[in-house]
Formats: sequence, C-alpha cells, structure tokens
Amino acid sequence: MAIKKTVKANLPHAGLGNMLLVWARAAVFAELNSIPMIAPTWESFHIGPYLRGERCKRFYGGFFSRDRYLSRLRSWTTQLLRKPKIVCNPSISINEFANAALPGKQTDPGLSQPICFVFDKMPPWNDYFQELKAHHLLVKDLLLQDLQPKLRSQVLARSAPHIAIHVRRGDFQEPKDSDDFAVRRYVYTNLDWYIETLKAIRIAAQQDVPAMVFSDGYPQELAPLLELPNVTLSTDNSAISDLITLSRCKLLIGSSHSSFSAWATYLGQCPTIWPANRAHLYEPILAEESRSKIYEGGVNPKEELPTLLYQNIKDRLGQERIAVAN
Repeated sequence: MAIKKTVKANLPHAGLGNMLLVWARAAVFAELNSIPMIAPTWESFHIGPYLRGERCKRFYGGFFSRDRYLSRLRSWTTQLLRKPKIVCNPSISINEFANAALPGKQTDPGLSQPICFVFDKMPPWNDYFQELKAHHLLVKDLLLQDLQPKLRSQVLARSAPHIAIHVRRGDFQEPKDSDDFAVRRYVYTNLDWYIETLKAIRIAAQQDVPAMVFSDGYPQELAPLLELPNVTLSTDNSAISDLITLSRCKLLIGSSHSSFSAWATYLGQCPTIWPANRAHLYEPILAEESRSKIYEGGVNPKEELPTLLYQNIKDRLGQERIAVAN
C-alpha cells in the first residue's frame, strides 16, 4: 500500500497578504506532486486591529471554499490513529517522497508511516515570491477556484481600474527623516508621494486618467489624495475582492513592504511603481522575462520617468486607449 501523503499550510496570525504567502507555497507544492491538501484555517481572530482602531479587522472567514481540500477534522482523526512523519517547508518542486517509500525497512506496507508536508515559514521580507515567480498562473487559478462562488462572481464583475493606488495604513507607523528602511520597514509612505506620482503619470498620459484608491485607512486620512480630480475610493468591505481588483489594473502605485501590494503585482503582472527610496531593498516580483516589457521599480515623481514606465503609460493609459475603454 502506498504511503498516505498530505500537505498542510499552517497560516500565520497575520494579514491576508502574509497568509496567502504560506498558502501559495503549500498549494503549488500539492499541485505539482498531486498530493491532497488539508483545508487551511482562514478564520483566525485578530485582537490588534480592534485595539488600534483600524478600519480593517483582518477576519477572512467566509471568503474561501473548502470543496477541493481534505476535511480538517478527518485529517486530524486519521493522524491520531497513525502519526505521520512531518516534513517542514520543502522546496516547491517535485519532491523525492512523491513516488517513493520512506528510507528504512518497511516490514508491513499496510502500516507504512504516512507523511505530512507542513508549510509554516514566511519567505524573506525582501523577496516574497522567490519560489513562486514561475507559478503565478497556477496560483491565480487556485486562488480564484478557492473563492466562494458568489464572491468570485462579484469580484470578477467589478470594473478593472485604470490606475490602482494602494495606500497601506493600519498598524504601519509614521516615517521619520532618519529612518533606515532596511531596519524600520513597517512605516507608511507619505501621502504626498502618491499625489505627486499620480500627477506625473497623468502628465505622461496627457489626461486625468481615472484612479481608484484601495486602503485600510480611513477616508479622512486619505482626503488630500481623494480630493484630486477623477480619484475614487474603493468601498468594498472584502479584502480579497480588493486584492483581485487591484491585480486587474492597468498600472499600480503600491505601498512599500506591503505584501498586499506585492500580491497585486504578482497576480496581475502589471506595471508597478514603488517609492524610490525603498525600491532598491526588494527583489523584483515579476519574472525576469517579463521585466523587459513591464516596468517594476522605484519612482521619484520629481525626476523624469523611466523610459519603460513612460512607454507602459502611453500603451496602457494613452488618450485613445482611455477613450475607447470609456
């Protein structure tokens, strides 16, 4: 009898972007090795957002279906009967255990020890998608499959933004002039940078291209940005809906050190602008073959836009294209 194998993702007690980073590695590994995956636990309760008065409470129960997963209860009772060998955070590839028995003497195939591949480790903060870059189409497909059907229909029915602006607030802190962003990473980007960057993009596009703001901050925090012409705020209360809508934009203005912004770039493979003073700290999210055609990098709006970004703006947001889209 073949050894019973399962894959399990122990999701971190964190925001949706960080939870997805662990889920994705487990899900891709399970698909590549044709091993069933135990249903992840998305329903964890976070007290921090309530204590800090954050707008987003980080509760993701009800977003995801369990249809394609093994039951958590069934897998738990099975493991009580036969304790599995635990293999932690294997590389995302065809694994050596996929078609082989465990090393050592197996006197009774019927009692062979099962294996559970457990994923619980976050990737490095400066290279979130190091093992996932080649699998973005698979990850995107699995993520959409896992959404509750009604939610998936609602998400895909939303209009794709021309320019999407993700402004991370929540538990991020105010930056200081003396900050070393390689050390003090969880600080938000000043609103002035978003404003000036949007203005620079619109100058390149030669029109006030529509822009939509996605944020876990309150509208009053975002007021100077929202007061610009043709800028609206996403009012959807679903974090996963906002994430997928962000990923469908023609151009993204993202927040440094936000895995939420990073996921939008990864899923959408869209041109992405980061604050110039922090962009050098991070490895690219886009695959190498995409980076010759799609801009991803830092921008100082007071300087001339990089050539590739300027070309992306003209191709995706030029006057004729916006006129046709509208």
